[in-house]
Amino acid sequence: MRSILIILITSVMMSCGAEKHDGYVLSGEIKGIADGKIVLSYYDRGQKKSVTFETAIIKKGEFELKGKMDYPQELNVMITPGNASFSLWMENAQITVKGDMKKARADQWGGKTLPVEIEGGKIELERQVYEALLQPIREEQKPYALDYNEANMAYIKGMKAKLPEEELLVLKSKAQLAYDALKPFSSRMNAVNRKYMEDHQNSFVTANILIWSMSHMKPEEAQAKYDLFSDEIKNSILGKEIKSEIEKNLSGTPGNMAAGFRKLDINDKEIGLEEFKGQYVLLDFWASWCGPCRKGNPHLISLYNKYHRKGVEFIGVASDDHNIPAWHKAVKKDQIGIWRHILSGTKETGNDIGDLYAIHTLPTKILIDPEGKIIGRFGADGDSDEAMDKMFQNIFGE
Repeated sequence: MRSILIILITSVMMSCGAEKHDGYVLSGEIKGIADGKIVLSYYDRGQKKSVTFETAIIKKGEFELKGKMDYPQELNVMITPGNASFSLWMENAQITVKGDMKKARADQWGGKTLPVEIEGGKIELERQVYEALLQPIREEQKPYALDYNEANMAYIKGMKAKLPEEELLVLKSKAQLAYDALKPFSSRMNAVNRKYMEDHQNSFVTANILIWSMSHMKPEEAQAKYDLFSDEIKNSILGKEIKSEIEKNLSGTPGNMAAGFRKLDINDKEIGLEEFKGQYVLLDFWASWCGPCRKGNPHLISLYNKYHRKGVEFIGVASDDHNIPAWHKAVKKDQIGIWRHILSGTKETGNDIGDLYAIHTLPTKILIDPEGKIIGRFGADGDSDEAMDKMFQNIFGE
C-alpha cells in the first residue's frame, strides 16, 4: 500500500508542474464492447437532477472527447450498452481511460460499476491518492455491509408482506444490529476525511469531501473550510453548491429568525408557528423509523412535563409522510401525544419544513424564543442534549 501511495503522490507532484492545457482530451479504450455510447453527467443539486455534460460514440471499443471547461468537475461516466459506470475528475488536461466490460460488477444501487484505469489530470490523480487511504477500511467493511444489506432487505420484504408485528420487530432488531456494526467503519472513514481536509485545505478533492460531510458539521465549521479555498474552487459549480448549502444551513442555526409554517396536525387541526409567538417553542424533528429518536422520547417527555407549564410548547415534526399509520402508531406507543404533532412534508411537494430548517439528520431539535428567533440547535450538527438541558435550566430555572 505504501509503495502505491508513493507512486501516486509522486505522479501528483509531477503533474503540478506540468504545462496547463487549453482544453481537455478524454480518450479511452473499453474492451468487451464494439460500438456504443459514453455519457458524462453530473448531479445538479439546485435542480435536483442529473445533467448531461457531454456524450460521444464508441467505435470498435474506442472513444475520444475534446472540449474546454471553465472549471474542473467530477463526472459520472455511463457506458452503454451494458449500463456500466465509473466516475472521474475532468479538467483541461490529457486524460486516458482503460476498462473491460466483462469486469463490470453489480453495485448496491442496482447498477453496474466498471473498474477502470485512469491516467492524466492532476485532480484525478489526487483523488486516487485519497481513495487509496480509504480502501483498506472499505475492504474490511465489506462483509458487514453485506450483512446489513441482507438484514435490511429482509425487514423491507417483511413490511411489504405485512408480517405480524412480533416478526417485524425481530427483523428490525437484526437490521439495527447490523447497522450498528457498520458505525466503527464510518467513524474511521470520517477520521480519514477530517485529516485529509486539514492537510489539503485548498483542493477540489477536499471540496468534494466537504459537501458530503456538511450534514455532520456546524455551518460555521464548513464556512471556515470554504474560506480557505482558492477563487477557482469557489467559482466552480462545486464551490457554488457548497456556498449555497452553507447559506441554507445557516438559516436553521441560532441567531436567525425561525421560518414560519402552517400544517394540519395529527388530529387534523390547523397549526402555525406564529400562533406561539410570546412562547418558547421546541421543534423536534424525528421519525417513527428513527431508533435514536424513539429512544430519546422519554427524556423529551420529562422535559415537557417539567417546563411546559413555565411557558414552552413542543411540536413534533415527523418525516413519516409516506407512512402515516406508522407515525400515528409511534406517537401513541411512545406516549408523546401530550404535545402537538405534524408531518414535515416532502421536497417533491415543496413544503418540507425540514428543508426550511436545514435538517440533515434525525433527531434534531430547534429551540425558538418568544420573539421567533432560533436560540438553540441540538443534534448531530448542533449541540448535545446536555447543552439543551442546561439551556432549559438557564431559561426556566430548576
